[in-house]
Amino acid sequence: MGSPILLETRFRKRPASRLTLLRPWGFGLLLISAVFLAFSPPIAQDQRYHLFADGRELFGVPNFLDVVSNAIFAVVGIMGLRRRRDLVAHVLFSGALLTCFGSSYYHVAPNDARLVWDRLPMTLVFMSVMAWVIAAATGTRCSSRMLVSLLIAGIASVWWWHATGDLRPYFMVQYGGMLVLFASILLVKSTRGLWPVLLFYSLAKLVETYDRAIYAFAPISGHTCKHLLAGVAVYFILRWHSRDCGTAPGCGEVPRELESIGFQNFVRVPERLLGRS
Repeated sequence: MGSPILLETRFRKRPASRLTLLRPWGFGLLLISAVFLAFSPPIAQDQRYHLFADGRELFGVPNFLDVVSNAIFAVVGIMGLRRRRDLVAHVLFSGALLTCFGSSYYHVAPNDARLVWDRLPMTLVFMSVMAWVIAAATGTRCSSRMLVSLLIAGIASVWWWHATGDLRPYFMVQYGGMLVLFASILLVKSTRGLWPVLLFYSLAKLVETYDRAIYAFAPISGHTCKHLLAGVAVYFILRWHSRDCGTAPGCGEVPRELESIGFQNFVRVPERLLGRS
């Protein structure tokens, strides 16, 4: 018969692993997504979305403040590309930089065709953050395969909307990503530093809703504020990655099938354009 100490050690309850804690959230998100796609009607792009409150033209540029406020994405994107070296960071901050150009192009003459080029680079940011969060939450290294799979899903959601007029997949990418981030902040210590990202992006979505109401009493519109707040959210991603994350959840080597099409060279194009050795 074993000693009481050995028996106590043998039957002592082990602490729950990260995967055990996160599994209910994962199943819940999948269930919500399945129910959403199965029972909700297709969501069309409201054409009133293109009618922004601040249509002032300056220096010959229509919707001037909505256009130039996108510069914050270029600033943070360049900062990230110059400081971080891993593959996920290259994709994420390239997406932020491209959002500056895509969103500016859209806001000069807002319509559905141009909105595609606004949303596409944003999915690079959404899905890269999700790759980091999933890796940190599971205590694993973010593989290039996982990153590419998430990027394909994000880009496909925009393509689906453009081809069918149905925004549901894009909503799942954007708001589902926010739910994943929220769950990770609650449950995973290493991602708690991302709480300002969730806060500022949520505020960005809120002020976007009150575009005209804000413009009625302020010198800038709610949509301009949205760009600035979203840019601050991306800055806090950079800050978290530099301070709390390091390169631990970054991607490893690019798989052979991606090397054959020059994927690694593609994501490093912005770095070369910025003149970094």
